[in-house]
Amino acid sequence: MLSVLFKQWGSYTSEKTYTDIMFPITFPSKVYLVNFTDSIVGKSTKRDDVQAAAWNVEATTNSQTRMLCLTSTGIGSFEMIAIGN
Repeated sequence: MLSVLFKQWGSYTSEKTYTDIMFPITFPSKVYLVNFTDSIVGKSTKRDDVQAAAWNVEATTNSQTRMLCLTSTGIGSFEMIAIGN
C-alpha cells in the first residue's frame, strides 16, 4: 500500500528557548519528521552565533510543532520543513 507524503515548510524567528509553530495545513494522519535549520546571512565559514535547533516530538500534533534551541534569547531566523501524511 502506497502512502502519500505531504511536505510543508516556512521561515520563522525565535526570541526564546522554544517556538511553537502552526503548520500551514494540518496533516491528515501523522507527522513523520520536522527539521529546523538556523538561517545564516552571508558567505562566512565561521559563525559563533550559529545555534542548534531541535524538534520536540512530544509537543508535535498534526497541526503544530515545537522548535527548541540552546539559548534563552532564541535562535533568531530559522527554516522549518515537515513531512507527514
